[in-house]
Amino acid sequence: MSVLAFFVIIFLSLGCTEMIDNQIDQKEQYVVTEDSPIIVLPDSEIKIQFIEVFDGNQCGKGKLCAVRGEGKIMIGISGPGLMPFPTELTLGIASNSLFGYSITLENIDRTEPIDSVTLSIKRNEAK
Repeated sequence: MSVLAFFVIIFLSLGCTEMIDNQIDQKEQYVVTEDSPIIVLPDSEIKIQFIEVFDGNQCGKGKLCAVRGEGKIMIGISGPGLMPFPTELTLGIASNSLFGYSITLENIDRTEPIDSVTLSIKRNEAK
């Protein structure tokens, strides 16, 4: 009897683990630069293009910015059959849903001659 109970517990715990794994937010990180500015999201025709870092006192040349609200960038987003439209991202703040995705600017690296940014992109669940 105890062996049967043991297998039942293992079976139930495997089912719980699978449910927890499916609930974890899946974010992909991408680094884009002025030299390589375009991301094409997997399994879609959505393109994200890094356009520029907004110069300002908060995130000037020579700095690595990673503090929420410290810097802003401009990206262009286009989808199937749509012209690109500009979107502003602020460091550390997730965008509203764009073509079913949320985009967060994780950091701005201006320590090299070519600016680069790290973006986290999460597919939003349909409700």
